[in-house]
Amino acid sequence: MKFTLPILAGLLVVAPLGAQNIKINLDKPADPVQPAAKPVAKPVATAPAATAATAPAAASEKPEMIVPADGKYTDIQKMEVYGYILAGRMGMTQQVTPLLGSEEELVAFLRGLGLAMANSNLPYDSKLVVPQTQEMIQSRMEILKAKREKWLAESKEKNTKDAAAFLVTLDAKPGVKKAASGLRYEIVQEGTGAKAKPTQAVLASYKASFIDGNVFDSSENKQGKVEFALATSIPGLKEGLALVGVGGKIKLYLTSDLGFGDSGQVLAPGVLTIFDVEILEVKEPTKQPEASEAKK
Repeated sequence: MKFTLPILAGLLVVAPLGAQNIKINLDKPADPVQPAAKPVAKPVATAPAATAATAPAAASEKPEMIVPADGKYTDIQKMEVYGYILAGRMGMTQQVTPLLGSEEELVAFLRGLGLAMANSNLPYDSKLVVPQTQEMIQSRMEILKAKREKWLAESKEKNTKDAAAFLVTLDAKPGVKKAASGLRYEIVQEGTGAKAKPTQAVLASYKASFIDGNVFDSSENKQGKVEFALATSIPGLKEGLALVGVGGKIKLYLTSDLGFGDSGQVLAPGVLTIFDVEILEVKEPTKQPEASEAKK
């Protein structure tokens, strides 16, 4: 079935996306991206500096939960969910939302999607509008890039100062040891089992927090344990997880150079993180599927 433009564009513009509730703000950089489920490796940038983490995602009020009496959603509702999933997978929140300047522009963007999906033509002179569009997007990306660079610099300065003050108190605390790398750690409980070698992995339960106590990651929602391959872990974990054996508990204090770095792709630059870890098992790393196999 081929939808006509008015029907398709209407479906894209109205209620499901709640455009009337979306507030765009280009003045405040986004909160840093949270770490992945397994923070075992250095973060890898997945989007250009002027898109992924340069400006806030659009904020909208949480809609009232709709639960069918018979537990079955309609095909229209399912298609709404499918569109929502596709937008997420395509990175529209990161790639498009930061470039929007108003609610009207959001509606216009959705209207453009509707035209493309309905296989209809734009009602503009492409020779005129395409270069103008490219110029506008480039200009906005440059603005976002400048805002991001400012945010990175200010965040790093503040977080570095906070970390330094915290370390002064920490270094005076009994039981805290400092490695040559600068890693601070406390052995809460000595392990009775083997210690992991650099080429091995550990199964561990953990909690990761900031110096204010706010937890940003935990194994509680991951079957209670996570595998950390030491070879691909961030520096502080690579070193710290080998300090106690199975059954041991350790508290690791990671400055940004031993943690998630200063790129701002995972956490704010300069931030100090604290890992409370219990080693459950030492094992060989789980073999990751080859790229060719993963595509099958």
